[in-house]
Amino acid sequence: MSKSNEANGQNYRMWNGRVMEYFNLFDFDYKPDHESLMQSTGLLDKNGKEIFEGDTVKQNLCVSYGGDGYGETVDIDSDFIGEVVVLPSKGVCLKKPLVIDNYDGTQTRSNNYLNVRKIRAELIGNVYENPELMEKSNGKG
Repeated sequence: MSKSNEANGQNYRMWNGRVMEYFNLFDFDYKPDHESLMQSTGLLDKNGKEIFEGDTVKQNLCVSYGGDGYGETVDIDSDFIGEVVVLPSKGVCLKKPLVIDNYDGTQTRSNNYLNVRKIRAELIGNVYENPELMEKSNGKG
């Protein structure tokens, strides 16, 4: 099956243990029999790649704002890396992402879910084909 060029939320993929298989709701004869079924989020990353549940995404937050109460400008430049999940109350999120401070290299784990913003999100892998990304993100690598 070919991968769709559009992200409409009706596309699915499934890891069969060897390769990723793609299909959509209109493939009525396709019967997935594996628990690793992932739905498209309907979002494309900043490079135009379709984002699915179970993908590993890196998202950058770079802001500068004046005033920390002492007249100093506060600069934030951090990368957030995590697994994409879809939550009914929050939408498309990174699940408790790893936060890397790009100024000093410190790494911390967020206890929150971070909404995915397609303008800043970059697809870097998925939990099946690139498990080492999540191991690194979870502090095991």
